[in-house]
Amino acid sequence: MKRGILGFLSRIRHPTREIVVEIITISPISIRFCKLDTCDMLGRFFGVDFSSSIAEEYPEDVKEIHSKVMELIKVLNRRCYVKVNVIEALTPLGFYKVSKYGVEKLPAIIVDGIRMYEGSDWDPREVSEKVCSIALSRR
Repeated sequence: MKRGILGFLSRIRHPTREIVVEIITISPISIRFCKLDTCDMLGRFFGVDFSSSIAEEYPEDVKEIHSKVMELIKVLNRRCYVKVNVIEALTPLGFYKVSKYGVEKLPAIIVDGIRMYEGSDWDPREVSEKVCSIALSRR
């Protein structure tokens, strides 16, 4: 154990180990080619629709899962201090995490390296209560 000012400073900087929540999911992507009003005017003049969103083309279950994940993040931010990483499953990092944790259904919620939930049959408030209880028990 460090003594003196260095020990005191190390406790201030790192009072508790933070809990890391990783959410591996497929997120709908929304792309707009131009955000200016002039692009929309020119597009209407030439008959081109620049405002179409790719997110509208995703299946309803993907949109539902995405809204559930966003609700979980909001609830976690309100209830307790945890670090949340949202990992896109279709990236190399996502593929690595899916392989590492043996994920079969998306989204997968991993808390401190332990796979807690898979699939869409979870309630955001229930998950946040469990994560916050883990965070409080480690303080």
